[in-house]
Amino acid sequence: MPALPERIADRAGADEQAVRAMVTRDTFRRSSWGGDRPEPAFWHHAGIVPPSAALRDEMLDLHLLVPPERIAGWRMEADIWVVSNHRHERLLPALARHGLDEVVGRIEVSSLTGRVKPDPATWTGEVDVWLAGLR
Repeated sequence: MPALPERIADRAGADEQAVRAMVTRDTFRRSSWGGDRPEPAFWHHAGIVPPSAALRDEMLDLHLLVPPERIAGWRMEADIWVVSNHRHERLLPALARHGLDEVVGRIEVSSLTGRVKPDPATWTGEVDVWLAGLR
């Protein structure tokens, strides 16, 4: 999400470099992505009112890099996981909307596991409870 600081700065009328420094600061990343801070706190810290789901999706601009059909084919050869430093409130609905949750073996999201990459423990957790509620 390299353009996220630019979109947040534009929306908040803030300095883009200041926003970029904020979202890349290790303590901010760990507390926001690691789930210590509720999702609205991310937006408040950035200086804007938490946006609607539609505006949030527009600002985050989450899109798939690989189509689910291709990933489904890979599953014949390997166990495929999604391991992401992200907020489950944002990421899981996007993955479900595109059907990615149906073609991967496991989805690990840092806000649910409390583990943020590059921590090696990130690769060992399990998070499927939230997705079960979507199905």
